[in-house]
Amino acid sequence: MLLACLVAGLRPAQAQTGEGFPPDTVTAVMDYRNMLQQLGIRLPDLPSVDDDPSRPAHIHPANPGERGAWLWWSDADYRPGDTLRYQVTRSPFGLWMNYDESPSREGGYPPIDPLADAAGGPVLTPDDWWQRARPQWQALCEESVWGLRPAAADSLHIEWTQTDAGPVEGFPGYRAYVVEGRIDTSRHPSLRHQPVIHARLYVPDDAQGVPLIIQLAWMKEGVPTAYLEPCAARGWAFLQMDPTRLQPDDGAHLTNYLIGLCNGGRWRRPSDWGTLSAWGWGASRLADFFEGDPRIDSRRVGLAGHSRYGKSALAAMALDGRFSLAYLSCSGMAGMSPMRRHYGEDFESLGWDRLHHWLAGAAMRWCGPLVPGRQLPRRVLALPVDAQVMVALCAPRPLFIATGHADTWSDPVGSYLTCLRVSPVYHLLGTAGFQDCGERLPAVDKLYGDGPLAYRMHRGDHTDVIDWPLFVEWAAKWWE
Repeated sequence: MLLACLVAGLRPAQAQTGEGFPPDTVTAVMDYRNMLQQLGIRLPDLPSVDDDPSRPAHIHPANPGERGAWLWWSDADYRPGDTLRYQVTRSPFGLWMNYDESPSREGGYPPIDPLADAAGGPVLTPDDWWQRARPQWQALCEESVWGLRPAAADSLHIEWTQTDAGPVEGFPGYRAYVVEGRIDTSRHPSLRHQPVIHARLYVPDDAQGVPLIIQLAWMKEGVPTAYLEPCAARGWAFLQMDPTRLQPDDGAHLTNYLIGLCNGGRWRRPSDWGTLSAWGWGASRLADFFEGDPRIDSRRVGLAGHSRYGKSALAAMALDGRFSLAYLSCSGMAGMSPMRRHYGEDFESLGWDRLHHWLAGAAMRWCGPLVPGRQLPRRVLALPVDAQVMVALCAPRPLFIATGHADTWSDPVGSYLTCLRVSPVYHLLGTAGFQDCGERLPAVDKLYGDGPLAYRMHRGDHTDVIDWPLFVEWAAKWWE
């Protein structure tokens, strides 16, 4: 109760509206400042990063000799006996990233029980979950983190084309197609860029009711052999979607493309959806497109995403029950990593002009310290949801969670903790939940994969390729 009162006392009393139109030359910084103004948030006056007394010891700028660097690297003495390097940044709210697992660094870190409703009432039966708790948790996740999907998005007209791109080199019996959904912008004719759902599909020539994996991806030229190969070995279809053709990964375009089309080109309001949710909306429209395709089994459509696209795949999975399973790789904060946990990429890291477009503007209300002048405790401790709640919205569907032992930025241990914390919801809904071996920390290169919540921390860094074949093998267990 004291924590809630402190947050209420710090919440700005006066906030500006998001009405009006930005200039054509709007930048990410301009959009960020507008959102801060709407929220009534003033960033603290901080010393330079070079002179900040709160800066952790034994770190240096990423580029030697660079003063005022935003990214720092740990020195060898940062954690004695540890051979890993750690990326360290300072958020606009003054908080430096932490890699100390000591409980004292958590700043209180109160857990959220997903087996409760939003008011704290117990959830005792599956009916309690589906009829009462889950709708409340979804509403809170959208209001506090992802943003509210606008009603206007439901009525957008999409003109689909599917162009035959010919046989797939190295994969006999497979054919490639370019799939595009061009979204009608007539309701906002002054929109500068038309949003497009752009994807490449790889499917067997004789496909009849085969599974499909939709991967949100940084699409490159050529065949994505490492991803297609395990799918083709089982005769599955595989699709890569370029989310940035629908909504660029930049705060300068929130009054343009899909989000701009839905808000009429105005400044985004605090409650409006962010880019992660918009990308997930695009994946759902692809699911619409393939529902009537006899080549694809619409009951066996899975999602995959790495890093920021892993965050988006989680949002899509939570908000669209048609996706039957998902691969979430190194998704970090606003993905599988607990949002209240002060380790690696903090929640405050998302509240700056380079990344604020991912989430609802309202998410920045939970950034910063509870007490001015003190870094801990943090306001995010009063955030009404956490990663285990977002993941619970996917239950009881299977999720494959992959991390890297050296990818400390995305908090691989935090993803493991989320699997443990959400497992009771899976149990309530009649599935095995997470394979809990009683281990405080996950073992490297061990697949915890007996249940619908699978977890693996590979030896390595920020990549999804290492675990992709294991994911496909695991998915086959559920699909075949």
